[in-house]
Amino acid sequence: MGGQVTILQTVQPILATLAQASLAASGGVAAQVWLTGPGDICAECPRRPDCPDQAACLHLATRAGDIEPASVPTSRLPLGSNPIGRVPGADEALVERDDLADLGIADAAWLRRSGIKAVATLPLRHGRRGRGVLVILAKSKPSDG
Repeated sequence: MGGQVTILQTVQPILATLAQASLAASGGVAAQVWLTGPGDICAECPRRPDCPDQAACLHLATRAGDIEPASVPTSRLPLGSNPIGRVPGADEALVERDDLADLGIADAAWLRRSGIKAVATLPLRHGRRGRGVLVILAKSKPSDG
């Protein structure tokens, strides 16, 4: 576990830059970077009932923009169980326009207050392996293109 903390500290500035650049390029309100990591807090994780495999999950690595830290309900998301958790394995971008609170990336009240209308996700890959997800929250609904 200590090695993973060291790696995260090393890549943290890169992830923060990625989140900021994504916001600037997309016109989004907020961005999050979720990285695949060990199932380390399963006993107290509120998403455990949704988690098909406690060996690994998505860990919130950084966020940028106008997102209140308290509005992120959890720092872990199960792999494979919801639209965000399926992105690393599917290797496809995803745009969600409905039921945004069900994604688990932000509190429903904050999403409404902030006027978030869409969530766009991009898989983060290293070689052939899915390593995480870049999430962009936007006030406008993007076109299908």
